[in-house]
Amino acid sequence: MKVNKVHAAVVAALTGAGGLYCQTGFAQEGLEEIVVTATRREQNLQDVPISIVAVTGENLTVRGIDTLEELSQAIPNVVATGGGGGTAGTGFSVRGIPNVGTYVDGVWQIDTAGALVREFVDLDRIEVLRGPQGTRFGRDSTGGAIRIWTKRPTEEFGGNVTAVAGSLDRRDVKASVDVPFSDTVLTKWTAASLNRDGYIENLTTGEKDGAVDQTIFRGDVVWNASDKLSLRFNYLYNDNTFTEPKVVDAIFRTYGDPGIMDVIGLPEFYGQVPGVEPFNAMNNQAGYPGGKVGQWQNRSNMTVANNMEAEQAMVDINWDFGESMSVEFLTAYTDQYNKLANDWDGSQYDIVYDLEQADNELWSQEIQFSGGKGRVSWVGGAYYWEQSTIQRQTRNVVGEFFSGQYDINAVLNGPICTGPVPAGMRNCNQIIFNAQTGINPGTVPTIAGAAQLRGNGYDRIPHNERDGYAVFGDVTIELGEKNQLSVGARYHEENVMSEQLVFTANTAPRPTTPTRFHVGDPFAGTRVPTPGAPGSPLEFTYDKPTGRFSFQHEFADNVMGYVSYSEGFNSGGVAAPTIQGVRTELPYKPQTIKTSEIGLRSDLLDGKVRFNATYFDTKWQDFQSAGVVYDSQGRQVPQLQTTNVGDAAADGFEFEFTWLPIESLMVSVGLGLLDTEYTDLPPGQTSGHLAWTSETEFARAPDTSYTLGLEHNAMMKTGGRLRTRVDYNYQSQFWRFEPFLRMDAYPSIPAGIYDESGDWGIVNARLSYEPADAAWEVALIGTNLTDEYMINSGFFHGIWGFDFATVARPREIGASLNFRF
Repeated sequence: MKVNKVHAAVVAALTGAGGLYCQTGFAQEGLEEIVVTATRREQNLQDVPISIVAVTGENLTVRGIDTLEELSQAIPNVVATGGGGGTAGTGFSVRGIPNVGTYVDGVWQIDTAGALVREFVDLDRIEVLRGPQGTRFGRDSTGGAIRIWTKRPTEEFGGNVTAVAGSLDRRDVKASVDVPFSDTVLTKWTAASLNRDGYIENLTTGEKDGAVDQTIFRGDVVWNASDKLSLRFNYLYNDNTFTEPKVVDAIFRTYGDPGIMDVIGLPEFYGQVPGVEPFNAMNNQAGYPGGKVGQWQNRSNMTVANNMEAEQAMVDINWDFGESMSVEFLTAYTDQYNKLANDWDGSQYDIVYDLEQADNELWSQEIQFSGGKGRVSWVGGAYYWEQSTIQRQTRNVVGEFFSGQYDINAVLNGPICTGPVPAGMRNCNQIIFNAQTGINPGTVPTIAGAAQLRGNGYDRIPHNERDGYAVFGDVTIELGEKNQLSVGARYHEENVMSEQLVFTANTAPRPTTPTRFHVGDPFAGTRVPTPGAPGSPLEFTYDKPTGRFSFQHEFADNVMGYVSYSEGFNSGGVAAPTIQGVRTELPYKPQTIKTSEIGLRSDLLDGKVRFNATYFDTKWQDFQSAGVVYDSQGRQVPQLQTTNVGDAAADGFEFEFTWLPIESLMVSVGLGLLDTEYTDLPPGQTSGHLAWTSETEFARAPDTSYTLGLEHNAMMKTGGRLRTRVDYNYQSQFWRFEPFLRMDAYPSIPAGIYDESGDWGIVNARLSYEPADAAWEVALIGTNLTDEYMINSGFFHGIWGFDFATVARPREIGASLNFRF
């Protein structure tokens, strides 16, 4: 495809669907071209034979996109939600496939905790690569890759300060300044303080859950030692504190259902514990008609906030040697310390809550050679990494019922539990057993005392270490004037060690209330000395080759088509549950993704129209999911374990259309269509209450998503500019979690209660004014103007019988003022 105007860096922006463009002032000659580095070399976006979306930092601001969650809502066939425990976890899915690698300035992120609500500050661009990226990037990128690039220092002194104020007491201040020390040493310094109040009223604590308090600092130094050698030193710091905007979206337990809800419901069953209300829809479900809790309310007694503190330091060296060869060396260290609090039941009681601390460290090095001569260009290199994760995982169950506050022992030792079972009720033996395991094998143990009710809790110190390497290469050959063939391969080998440490006298004690984290050293512990004993080190190694190829043909000067094939994989592993005091190793294989694409990229009508289309077909082999498994003797393992379930498939389309009908107006449309299914399952495969069939859809896989954008630039007589932007983003219904905990096949749930997530249309708008000298800009901003109630994490829980969920931010209105100097 011919180049009309090539930029040394990305100076254009997309509307949020691959190939759709929006810029500060529309070019009279048509849509400008976009330069991306998705293939590890600078290329015009329209020449890249993969499905990619690129959005500049300026366009993120114009569209009201502050986080990765909001970005995903504006890109068809891309979804980002919180994890099962809330928004502190982050789950990305592209075309229905999970395990999307996240990179910041080229560095793979060891943990994405807090990424869903972490705000963007002074970014250059974000690239979203759809489909497996197992050849060029490798690390857990089967679904795709999200590459975040911060702005580099510039050669001139200058900067900008932005202040934002808005509803929910929003108070944001962002500042960035470029300070060149000389012609060859350039620096940029960035800082931000971001604060918003919560929006879920907590009827127990009186606080507003969902509040955010973030601090960001970034230092960036570039030394251009010569025309051929440059070094970049970059340090990032992010401190993110927030409370979970949790609600209990649905409660659907029945007396006949097994599970821990029987423990929660003990007072309801027997009415023997004074002062305790039943955990039911009337008392605890948000928005239940006639109930005590409103749609934007909860009754959680959790008072501690999540906190994620992350640091990343890197050195990026680029050296051009010879006429047609260059080398890049990227070394980085990342440390992420997380404190996560989760009140699963969301009630006023300490029924089930988790407190977790984790320290994640990563050291990585990558060397990359690239070059070309004549009709051949190539890139190749090697990647090495070491990572370590240590956690303190604490779960407390019905703790306050043993503290003397509520005398549940009187119930367990009273006539209700020791005498005949009342009609329509279950005996205490069944209740206690199901509280411990969540399943019912048909036999019930004898009551050994009230302490059995706490059997579902735990306190442990898991420790994991990984190291490995990968080598990769990619060659592109021009076949004549209009054809290109690209072939790539990657080999990946990884070593894994997993263990459970044993507590020592110095280990921080287990908290007994959801009001504080562990005090002291939560990770103090020793290794299990006996090989093969529960908790002792478990080691394994795996390797995997992956490949890709693409062929592209230029039909006309600005019309290109391609076909491609790419592979990606995620590692296998070994589940090691303890069964009757003995560790049982249950290995599972890697899961592999293979995707074929057919694509069209076109700029038409003298660059006034851009139309791109992609068809994809994905095969998911040996996919991994948590579920019910059995040991070698046919005994059911009493915890959910990761296992290979079978094969699956996804296919669909992506369309992007941008039109400049006049110089001052741009219209953009993006559409994603997706069909997912499980194609090869073992006979009678079930998990929890749901039988998996070809009709069972993937998690985070809406079958329809689209974006509509309208932007108008009005040049005023004074020379100033009035800029108006309106966006509508739609995602159809989707499940938040994998099938093993879904409730659509649960016989006791009334029809229509399990609408899950999605089926929302989000409207964002921005109106800004900039004077002729462009020294400042003032803007009115509005996000989620239709006030959609968006469930963005958690899952319908097939074991406990209720829907734990968190809710995305409601309608917000604000104003921003930006000064540039």
